[in-house]
Amino acid sequence: MKNINSPEELFEEMKKINKSNSVAKFFVPGKGNFKLVYEENEKTIQEEVEEDTELKEMIQESRKEYKEGKYKTTGEIIDKISGNTKSSESLDALFGDLDDGQDGY
Repeated sequence: MKNINSPEELFEEMKKINKSNSVAKFFVPGKGNFKLVYEENEKTIQEEVEEDTELKEMIQESRKEYKEGKYKTTGEIIDKISGNTKSSESLDALFGDLDDGQDGY
């Protein structure tokens, strides 16, 4: 365990932490023992879209269909589900008109 006596020493310890060296234990006089754990930053949606072409295409297609009015509101979905007794009928009623025939369902 490393003794930390200044903000500069603490910063130096923090710079050493990474994905493979993810835990630092240190002692600050007058305060006690500390454990610093590295957690990788979660990616933003934008970063994930930039890295995944399939996700980017899916989002673009979804936006296009939304602009074309090919969507159901939450209220419409609830109304359809509550009016049917069989789940397969409910799903067909909800999404049958949106089916493009490409997914085999």
